[in-house]
Amino acid sequence: MTLSVSIYSDIVWLLSIIGLWKIFSNQGVEGWKALIPFYNDLTFAKMVNEEKKGYRQLYASIALLVSFFGILILGIIMYTNSTVTFENDPVYGFIEHVESAPGVFLLFTAIFTLILLACMIYIIVLHCQIKMTYTRNVGGAEWWLFFWLLIPAVAYIYFGFFHHPDETNPQEYEYVPESFEDAMENEDYSEAY
Repeated sequence: MTLSVSIYSDIVWLLSIIGLWKIFSNQGVEGWKALIPFYNDLTFAKMVNEEKKGYRQLYASIALLVSFFGILILGIIMYTNSTVTFENDPVYGFIEHVESAPGVFLLFTAIFTLILLACMIYIIVLHCQIKMTYTRNVGGAEWWLFFWLLIPAVAYIYFGFFHHPDETNPQEYEYVPESFEDAMENEDYSEAY
């Protein structure tokens, strides 16, 4: 069971990288940038002129990693305290006080967990906003958000290989005059007036 899940996740990751590489190539960005985990999200955000959101996503990812490792370190300290005795060890001497204040470790664990969850939600929201900006820019429909969230490999492959903005419905890009003078200069609109 674990092997099949691992193989499936590897295939999904590989398809996502191939699709993102193709999207970058279509937009005039170097394809190798799709291979670097956090840099590819930042590059994607820059590509759709959402650079601030890309940096926020990067900072939230860093905070997520810090909180994850904070929880991991607290767990190691609590496990070490319950299994090993450090009598007067200068490096781990502070662990002796864990027994007298387990609430402090639980409090820090709760804080790190809340930070982790908040960062995850914030990253998902920013991810959706950036991907939907791209989808709108290339003439995609709103329902693609489902794929960007749950099956991103499908969205990457579709927008990389099969969706070409030049072939979309011309009604989506219809000329709309900004003023009456612009309408009079355009032959199609001057007949209507």
